[in-house]
Amino acid sequence: MFIPLTKFFETLRSVYPPDRLLTSSASLAAFKSDGLTAFEALPLAIVVPKTEQEIVETLKLCQQQNVPFVARGSGTSLSGGSLPHRDGIVIALNRLNKILCVDPDRRIAIVQPGVINLDVTRAVERFGLYYAPDPSSQQVCTIGGNLAFNSGGAHCLKYGMTTNHVLGSRIVLADGEVVTLGSESLESDGPDWIGLFCGSEGLMGIATEITLRCLTKPEAFHTVLAGYDTIEMAGDAVARIIAAGFDIPKLMVGSWGELGILYEITLKVFPRPSNYCTVRMETSDIDDAITQLHRLTRSPLDIDGLDLVGSRSLLVRLGGLPDGTVKC
Repeated sequence: MFIPLTKFFETLRSVYPPDRLLTSSASLAAFKSDGLTAFEALPLAIVVPKTEQEIVETLKLCQQQNVPFVARGSGTSLSGGSLPHRDGIVIALNRLNKILCVDPDRRIAIVQPGVINLDVTRAVERFGLYYAPDPSSQQVCTIGGNLAFNSGGAHCLKYGMTTNHVLGSRIVLADGEVVTLGSESLESDGPDWIGLFCGSEGLMGIATEITLRCLTKPEAFHTVLAGYDTIEMAGDAVARIIAAGFDIPKLMVGSWGELGILYEITLKVFPRPSNYCTVRMETSDIDDAITQLHRLTRSPLDIDGLDLVGSRSLLVRLGGLPDGTVKC
């Protein structure tokens, strides 16, 4: 596809100052792919809006000139969802990074799409709240990207995906029209349009304000680690825990090779099993919980529990490990 772009770029320059309209080779290279680096493409330009109105003007211009666009947050996606179009532009939303409102009484936060996932929890934790969806990239990924991809995380086992924690959003459609989907309430009339938008990977528009549901922090939580001879045994233990209806927010299974750096730093003096199953529990009765877990996981190693109450992790020590405090 070839179209004259002189007028297009002239108009973009009237909307964005030079430091927020990027066309140099070095600038474009930084946006050529997301976390899926096997695929890459150089866009025509990068625009960095700071306001909703700039997004509106950009999308109207793209529609008039038939120029494709891709919205982008931190680019941590592993699916190629923010891969640029060679004949289009990238709309980088990182400068829209304000937390607009925190309402502890209604347990909601209204944020812009460039807000970092973990910063939401940091903003509400003084009220005894937190934001549950926790992708592994939560220290750098943005709420806008989480909304576009319906991101999950370890806590999604109990609390659900991003779609279960987004109440509403202001959205700029592809033609520049601004609409509001959902509300600030858990209950809305009519079709679940925000549920449809969540996970649409930017195909339906660009979110400019997002209303999030926050949860009350548990009074205590504990993390249990059990070792197994094979990855199959660890996987079976996870299946049994879920089938038993054990109310837990987080379950992981894998091999020590995946946690090699963590192991070498914190557990290097310990003999290690080949595979593991970790369980995070929100409970004040750790002894009863460990008894149930021991029965369900059928770990060949004896479990010795330490009760740490409060906002600290607990690594339940495996039989044969040396005495002393073990920190997660």
